[in-house]
Parts: sequence; C-alpha cells; structure tokens
Amino acid sequence: MLCIASWEDVTYMRPDFDQVAGFLAVAEELNFRRAAQRLGLDQSALSRRVKALEARVGFALLYRTTHAVRLTEAGDAFYRANRDVMMNLDASVERARAVARGATGRLRVGYMTFAAIDLMPEAARRFRIAQPQVDLELHYQPTLAQKLSLARGEIDVALMLGPLDHADFATRTLALDNLAVFVCQTHPLAGATTVSLADVARESVIVGTRAAWNFYRERLDEAFALSGQSLRIAFEAPDLVGILGLVRAGLGVTILPRTMRRFCPAGVIARDIGDDAARISTLAAWRRPAGALVVAFLAVLRTAAASREG
Repeated sequence: MLCIASWEDVTYMRPDFDQVAGFLAVAEELNFRRAAQRLGLDQSALSRRVKALEARVGFALLYRTTHAVRLTEAGDAFYRANRDVMMNLDASVERARAVARGATGRLRVGYMTFAAIDLMPEAARRFRIAQPQVDLELHYQPTLAQKLSLARGEIDVALMLGPLDHADFATRTLALDNLAVFVCQTHPLAGATTVSLADVARESVIVGTRAAWNFYRERLDEAFALSGQSLRIAFEAPDLVGILGLVRAGLGVTILPRTMRRFCPAGVIARDIGDDAARISTLAAWRRPAGALVVAFLAVLRTAAASREG
C-alpha cells in the first residue's frame, strides 16, 4: 500500500488522463497483470501510474497485498464517479469520426433568390438522400449578407452571385447565365427573338430594392455601363414575386438570369439579351480549408448544377 505520512497534508493536483485510465483498468480487473495487458503496458509502469495518481489526489485508491488487489472505500467512490469517462470518450471519438468523414454533424447553407428556384432545392434533396444523419440548415440571404455570414462563421457554404475574390474563401462557379428581359405578353419586345442591352435601356425597368438586391443591381449597372448604356428605373420591389407582378401589369420590364424563364408566371414572356456583357455567375463559396461536410455538399452541388444545365 502507498505510504504517505498524512493524506490530509497532500495538496490536490488534477490527475493526468493516463493515470485515471490506468486506475480504471485495475479497478475493473482487480489484477495489475491483466490490467497492464489490457492497456498494452508493462505491469511496473502501470503500478507507477496508479501510485502517481494516488499521490496527486491525496488518498489511497487500492489495497495491495502479494495475493490480491481491492478498492478502498475512496477508490470505489472514485471508480464509480469516473467509470463512464472512457465510455464517454470512446463515444465522443466515434461522433467526431463520423463528423470528420461527413456522415453526421450540421451543415449551414446560405442561398440567394436565383439559387432558390432550382439549384438549392435540388442540391438539398440530393444531400438529404446521401447524408440523412446530417442536420442541414438552409438560410435565405442576399449575396452581401452571405459574405458577412461566411466571414462570421454563421454559414458553411454560400450560394451567391459572383464574383468573390478573398484569400480566406474558395469558390466554385456553378452557373454562368446569360441575362434575359422579362416583359408582359403585350409588350413590343415580346415578339422579338433576341434583344440588346440598348433595347432594354430604352424601357422603364423594374428592379429589386437596394436593401435586398444591391449586389445584383451592381452587376446590372456594370453590364449596362460596359455597353455604354444605363438603366431607367421605374419601380422597385423587395422580392421576385413583386417584381414579376409589376411586369405582368405592364408597368415596366425586368432583367433576370435566363434560367428564370422556366418560372415565368402567366402573362409574362422572357427574351434573351444577346450582348456578351449580359451574363451573371452563381458561385458556391466556403471558408478554407473545406471540412468533410462541405466537400460532400460541394459534390452534390456539382451534380445538381449539371442536371440543371441539362
């Protein structure tokens, strides 16, 4: 038995994990040889660990004789209080391993209006099938808000309008869409096969509000400026439903990615804008380095984007 003049005089020191693990094995085997074999240790090394643990906590954990080992009352209490430590540790390792390989955990995805139509829903559907144990969170945000959320660590993947050039983030282009003009069915441009930015510049244009559509409006301004044109804004609306409602009423035209043609409401017709400058990119963006869940979602996004093009 460990001999210390007075246990009460020993100052408590927090035990090392290896010391506690060694004691737990001895407490369960009540045999140093078997416990040492279980841990892959030399028996004398294990004995030293347990003695060091007793010295740290300041009380005897085991009665030792040449023929037997048994727990002291304090040792029994210490064992009962700590026997779940190894089980909890093993469980936590398994949980973390599952997260590391992308089999479980939480993935937060931000998306903007144009991704909300088909790209994000299709990617989310495929990801749910492939990774049913992952908690997938979807957050609707304009592009600028997504950039802030990425920087703050509030989302893991952003589906945003490009471009984005920042050393902390990686990007992948998911779509590069030509723009189209959306008009009511009685509008003169409804009969055209294609139109130009100059044609649109002569029209009253309906756009999203600055608060919700600022980044997209900047892209439109750039496209028109490159062609020596500018927008004549007649009305603003906060969302796509409001914009297309005003278009259908004949109050103006709007400009959207051509992929949105599939979702025209009745009474609205889309016509392609032929100018090379009239293009808009949709990106996936994420913080470097990408974790397993992000990598898994990006693979699904690639497939969803390919099916969208088809």
